[in-house]
Amino acid sequence: MIPSLMEVKDVLLNLALIRRDKETKKMSIHTLVQSQYRYYLSDNTAAGNQEAFDDTTKLLYERFPQVNKHGQLFDRVHICQLYSQHVSILKNRFKAAVDTPPALKPSLLFCKLLENYRRYLLESTSFEELEDTLKVSKLAYDSLLHEDQNKALLVKILQSTALMWAHRGFFTRCEADMSQAHTIRLSMEPVDQSELAWSYTDIGNVIAAIGRPAEALQLHRKSLEARETEGSGDLAPLGIAYQNLARSLCVVGKYTQAEEYANKAIDYLSRTQRTKFVLGNVYRARKRFKEARDEYARASSLWIEHKNSPTHHFRAACVYKVGCAEYDMKSYPEAISRLEDAHVIAKLHQKVMSGDYARILYKLAEAKATGDDAAKADADIKRQEAENILRSRGPESGVSPEITGEAAYDGLVYILWR
Repeated sequence: MIPSLMEVKDVLLNLALIRRDKETKKMSIHTLVQSQYRYYLSDNTAAGNQEAFDDTTKLLYERFPQVNKHGQLFDRVHICQLYSQHVSILKNRFKAAVDTPPALKPSLLFCKLLENYRRYLLESTSFEELEDTLKVSKLAYDSLLHEDQNKALLVKILQSTALMWAHRGFFTRCEADMSQAHTIRLSMEPVDQSELAWSYTDIGNVIAAIGRPAEALQLHRKSLEARETEGSGDLAPLGIAYQNLARSLCVVGKYTQAEEYANKAIDYLSRTQRTKFVLGNVYRARKRFKEARDEYARASSLWIEHKNSPTHHFRAACVYKVGCAEYDMKSYPEAISRLEDAHVIAKLHQKVMSGDYARILYKLAEAKATGDDAAKADADIKRQEAENILRSRGPESGVSPEITGEAAYDGLVYILWR
């Protein structure tokens, strides 16, 4: 006798294989699909195992979003979330087969799927999973047939590795990989001006983070030249080049030019939160603290308006900078409030982004030191914690012992939200 729908539904609910959304009352079969997915990949015969792996790779490659022409996925992150666990299971199945026969043969499609997955992991700050995925990506690349081992794939793996360490503040670990990727990109024929521009941008940001701003500025100028040579008619890539140039100009103290390029970027981009952040830095450097605060606050608001995560580290940086500007204006209660908000977010990422966390701790301690005895006692605790992180992390970030104060903690943080 065939069981009724209600009987099956109750069993599946009890086994937690389906779930009912409390608000929409709709049923989700996501867990059931995952269970069947794992079963399908568990074929123990060599032929069946390989066939299941190849079929799954093809299906996921077609479904998982591919990076857009700007090398990003932020506008489709909700789709990435739907399929990320499936990609992770497939990746782990390949990794397990390396040590436990039958071994799986990776395809070019599998390597490209991991390339898109890596970008999602970088944007969502899933750094531990990203680190593992990079190891598997290199294993898969090395196992490809020689004719499939194209330079572009290797460049992307090297760039992803460098950016992972850069975003986490380990700048001494990322220069070699990024330099190798850039050297390979320069040797590739025919020249892809768009990819060349991205390569100059990425290595420029890494060099800036390490603390060589003049060199970084020249690299960003070359990125802009490549964009202008590309002549695609798409204004957004030019806007991104202007934004990075503005950031570099601000770091070397050319504030008037930095402001000009930041405003140009705003005219060209539909999503301007990162440029608003740069503009805030320009105004703060020129001691226009109220304008700086407003730009940082607008950057934070735009981040939320575009449906990005409110607990993302970039938003923490925006709120932190609002607190810094309030501190600059001696609005200490407001500064403490904003810095405490930033501290809540940064604590979520403390394990993988300890430099960002330490920077907020340091400034919060400074702000609290202006308060009563209880606040000053708390400030001492927070300052000590920040200093401990600076001592342990400073060498790996390349922070010189002679640099002190806010600048030293900035040296632990990647240039894009420094």
